[in-house]
Amino acid sequence: MPYEKKIFTAFLIMSFFFLKESFATLSYDYKKPSFGLQFTVTPEAFAHQQLSSLQGSYSISGFETAFDYQPSIFQNYGILGLGAVLGIYPFLKNSNLTHSAFSIWSWGGRIQYQARYFHRQPLVPILGYEAYQTIYRFTSELYHRILMHGPKMGLWFFLNILDPNSATSFYLDKRILRTYLLLESLYERGNNNSVSIRGWTYKLGLRVEF
Repeated sequence: MPYEKKIFTAFLIMSFFFLKESFATLSYDYKKPSFGLQFTVTPEAFAHQQLSSLQGSYSISGFETAFDYQPSIFQNYGILGLGAVLGIYPFLKNSNLTHSAFSIWSWGGRIQYQARYFHRQPLVPILGYEAYQTIYRFTSELYHRILMHGPKMGLWFFLNILDPNSATSFYLDKRILRTYLLLESLYERGNNNSVSIRGWTYKLGLRVEF
């Protein structure tokens, strides 16, 4: 093959891969994520209030996982999502008061709205509502249940804008569209025969959408 044809063939191959990458990047930038997965830490769960008199002055930390479905038809003016929440609250400051790290746990659902209106929006305010059942047992007590619910609000920081090239590669390799650092507050309310909870709980975490 003549030298000029080799150069032309190499140019065509390079152009093909460049265009393929460009279209993939364009698709990534404007694609609507259908699902969200987030992990949060709660330094002082249950509004820093007691679930039992045995708890004393100790606060309970929490670790929560949430999974959301975000229909594309609800993404034209912000993003509306419906999801499930699962949490565990290991009593790390005095582990002798519970049988195990899973003696206090919760499950429930939520609805939330992201005020995301433009491409690569750096800060995304969110509003929502959560309801979940908490099951707990301290060492010398039987199991108790309390239904917690309340509105929430928060602010998410869009991490993709810090390094767009890495974010694009992350999408091409892992199909992750958006990554957020999040700060949320939940106004929890709930009561049973032995305890009444009412107040703000704060959460810090990470969220990915795909």
